[in-house]
Amino acid sequence: MSGNVDWDPSLRRSAGSSLASILRAHAERALSTARALAPQGSGPGVRFRVYEKGLAAAKSEVRFQDMFADLDAFLERLDAGDAGAIEMGLAVAHRLDAEAAVPVAEALLAEPPWNGLGSALARALGASASARAFELLVAHARAPYVCGGLATVRFAGGVERARAELVALGDLSRLDLPPRDRVVAESLLLYLVRFDREPTVRLLAALFDSSSPLAPFAGRALLGEGDGPGLAILAASLDTPSPQRHTLDFAVRALLHTDPSTTVDALGGEAFLSTAEGAARASTLLKVLFRDAADGKAGRRTEGWARRDPRFRDVAEPHRKDRELKDIVAALFPPERPAPKRAAPRRAAPEPKAAWIASMRDVRASLERLVAHLRGEGYRFAAGRHALRAPTGKTLRAIAAIERAAGPVPAALRAFWAIVGAVDLRGEDPRWPRRAVVGRSAPSVEADLWLTDPLVVAGAEAVSLELEDVVRDAPNALSIAPDRLGKAGYSAGELRVWLPAKDDDPILEGGEVDGERFTGYVARALGWAGFPGFGAIAERPEAWLAAARAAAAAPRD
Repeated sequence: MSGNVDWDPSLRRSAGSSLASILRAHAERALSTARALAPQGSGPGVRFRVYEKGLAAAKSEVRFQDMFADLDAFLERLDAGDAGAIEMGLAVAHRLDAEAAVPVAEALLAEPPWNGLGSALARALGASASARAFELLVAHARAPYVCGGLATVRFAGGVERARAELVALGDLSRLDLPPRDRVVAESLLLYLVRFDREPTVRLLAALFDSSSPLAPFAGRALLGEGDGPGLAILAASLDTPSPQRHTLDFAVRALLHTDPSTTVDALGGEAFLSTAEGAARASTLLKVLFRDAADGKAGRRTEGWARRDPRFRDVAEPHRKDRELKDIVAALFPPERPAPKRAAPRRAAPEPKAAWIASMRDVRASLERLVAHLRGEGYRFAAGRHALRAPTGKTLRAIAAIERAAGPVPAALRAFWAIVGAVDLRGEDPRWPRRAVVGRSAPSVEADLWLTDPLVVAGAEAVSLELEDVVRDAPNALSIAPDRLGKAGYSAGELRVWLPAKDDDPILEGGEVDGERFTGYVARALGWAGFPGFGAIAERPEAWLAAARAAAAAPRD
């Protein structure tokens, strides 16, 4: 945002009042939706911005959740036309009623203040399936950030208009393509690749082979296609006589996505990669592997490529002394530590502290009742009969193995593993009007699934199998469950705890609530009968939920 963009007071009050009406119509969901945005929400998802009368730099920020301790107080801010409340109100309103938020976005786009609201408006319009939302995004494509909504808008009837807009931009392969035209072209291409796939993939392939500033974008778009022609196009670029600078990087990534175990051979084999002629390919391979490994260390989603083929280490060996790659190779493939002369005796993990035993016994009893109820109702567990797995002697040995490798396990998690075991409530009820798990017949658009966020906590045995990369006494993030999207079957992130433990009840990283602790996550899930994602779903099955809650809350006679 640059400059001070003053808001027309009447526009602010009108927009704020309209947003307040949407939130009032969904009061309970508005509160839970707003709070759920806090951990990883975009735009105002982490902080509430306090503006004065203009959308210049915010004069201060407060925690997003703190503004929603009382919904009525926030609605008063909206009715008064508070600028920060309007920005945050858009973030909540379009998740409650995407189509009702479109007229508000349209009114805001009619005046200059959209310069400071571009991202919020893009998200609001991008959640809609209406032709009007699509037209607004195209008409204001040159407004900062607004055209980004084309990447998510669900209206499928704008293909001809999007093609015409691309033609109006001229030759996309030219070197002097203006930055603003480049941003608009990228947004239009992302829209077309969803609703006009085959010709758009051909256009992306042509751009990838060009010297256009759009070439790297085309590579990312083709890579994002997943299984299909995109990966084949990128892999085939290895044979390009005069490859562009970005070509080799995307070709290697495509080969890894296709099948990591064949990547070394596709690049020419170990012998070729150790020669001067193959050095560029080997260097690119190692850098791609390193980026993936670094993402894992930072807690982001990772493919784990460095562990998928033992020959990657053999390719790295000739480059251990290369000045540019030395640190990358060392980080990817650290020297193996010599085995101790005397193996430490195996000891069972200590008994959970008494303070946690009663709590986890209650959790175990609630889950037993809930799982039995769901089975009786015909709920289809993805884990089958293993939706709730009791601890065994192997569980205690696995906890001990984790602590030997990575340090002390938090007391609350250790108690859960030792008393509850493991739980996996992923699945769906065949009577639900929407799918909750990605499958062959499931839609590819996230909004068309119910993201129920079922309770999942992996058992100690499963976690102990993922210990190859941990380093004793160093901070290590252990994955104990997929995140909300991952539970529905998408390729997504994870819920993690850090070892060695600093607290008995650890903060759960990657979850839906910022700073939430492990026991808070379990309690919040049980409060929604094991499916806290229903808190953000408009047409949730209230009777189904009430019966499941009752079953989990009280023992049967």
